Formats: sequence, C-alpha cells, structure tokens
Amino acid sequence: MVGPRGIEPLPSVSKTEMISISPRTDINNVMNTYCVETTLNIPLLKNNTLLKINFPNYHNKLNPALFVNEDFTAFLLTKDLHILHFELFYARPYLIGGIHTDIAPCDFAKLNYVYGGKDSTMNWFKQKVEGTKAISISDVGTEYQFYAPDEVDLVYSHKLKDKPSIVQVGSPHNIENFSEPRHCFSCVIGYKFGQSFERLTMQQAIDLLS
Repeated sequence: MVGPRGIEPLPSVSKTEMISISPRTDINNVMNTYCVETTLNIPLLKNNTLLKINFPNYHNKLNPALFVNEDFTAFLLTKDLHILHFELFYARPYLIGGIHTDIAPCDFAKLNYVYGGKDSTMNWFKQKVEGTKAISISDVGTEYQFYAPDEVDLVYSHKLKDKPSIVQVGSPHNIENFSEPRHCFSCVIGYKFGQSFERLTMQQAIDLLS
C-alpha cells in the first residue's frame, strides 16, 4: 500500500555503532514528570484525511507543510518555535510497542496528539544497569535505542486521553494499545539556528506549550 503524498516511509537500516550510556545525570532521579496534558485547543491537522487510513507501517514520517494546520504553525511561531520533525505512529489493536529511547538517554520532549486507541497507555522505564547500547535506525531514518523488557523497571504509566500531551522521550518508554486503532501524531518542536536546531527539554515544553 502506498500512502498519500507527504508520507515518507524509508527502508530499514542496520547500524550497530556502540555508545556508552552514562548520562550526565540520571534523568529518572531529577525528573518526576513524564507526561503532561496541555490546554492547547488548536487543531493539529488541516483535515481528517489521515485518520481514515489504516497504515501498513507503525512508524511514518510526514511533511508538516502538507498536513499541519496553519493556525498551529502560526501559534508556534509566536514563541519562535518550529516543528523540526513530524511523525505518525499507527497502532493496530492490541499492539505493544518496543521499549526505547529517542536517540540516547537525555531530556527531550515531544508533543503528541492521539486519536482513537481508547484506554491506550504510555509507559516509562528505568534501566536496571548502566552499560552500552547499540544505536539503531528506524524505518524513517531516526535514531533510537532499544531495551529488552528484562533490562528495565517500570517507573510510570499514563492512560492517554484525547488531549495534546507533552511526553518525555529521552527516557525508555513504550505504548500499549487495546481494542481500537490508534493514530498518534508526534511533533518534535524546538528552535532553529540556520541549518541547526535545538529540541525542547521537558521543562521548556511545559513552560511554552502547556
């Protein structure tokens, strides 16, 4: 199945570069906020076209210029913010996602809009023993680190609702879906400096978006 224009699934890439997981600080000790529901009432999407598609892939890269509501983009610009990366995670009923961090363990936030997936839950974990982990590359070209269930302990769970949520993605996390299909549109938001950019930390995102 070929998705609509603007969806860019990329071939899976194998990468086994090893890096050390020794964060500057243990984010599970310095932060107790993993998910904050916002009061944003600006629609994210231009229309509901994407919500009518049962996507063949779980992870999809989207072009924000094609799908994001102009009012939402304008709101971000009032705070000098931009969508740096725009993704759709499509979960079939009863899917349980792999435990992972976005890139390496750090303090990074995303803004998620979830449609469907009644009672779906997002879980956060703490690594049992610090060590080395492989960097993997997702089907859309993004870096992540994978954790086996016996490598981590559950520290927090949040039942997702139909409100935009700021979520911590620099700590190991996954989702568990139940009887309904689930469309989760996930925005990496931050500042642009020419060709470089700076992602929002969890506290920055809470201060600016909640």
